[in-house]
Amino acid sequence: MHALPYDEFIEELKKMNGTPAEILTNRELMELFIPVLRSDFKMNETYRYTPSPKLSCPASIFRGTEEIEISEKDCLAWQTLFHQKIDYTDFPGDHFFIHSCRDQVVNKVADIAKNKAYLMQNA
Repeated sequence: MHALPYDEFIEELKKMNGTPAEILTNRELMELFIPVLRSDFKMNETYRYTPSPKLSCPASIFRGTEEIEISEKDCLAWQTLFHQKIDYTDFPGDHFFIHSCRDQVVNKVADIAKNKAYLMQNA
């Protein structure tokens, strides 16, 4: 996707449903965002995992229940990278559930931060 011509790239962004139409139809604004978006897609499309030692830090994985690109199984596979059990949470919505579930996501992140602070104080 990162190498698609401008019009096709915009059409694919529309299908993802994560960018407001007002932004996608503003060519001047998109000229600012497209290099960043293309870089993000290029990184995602060309990255190749290299095995490394497991991480000892905790991890929280969030996923939208209507996500079509990334399965729950794919998310749970992150466990192989961590010594500690990962914290996995599903939220209603698609890839951009952070928009439709903003309050729920913020509350979950706040709970994680509070728990981490509590654990650090009582270590």
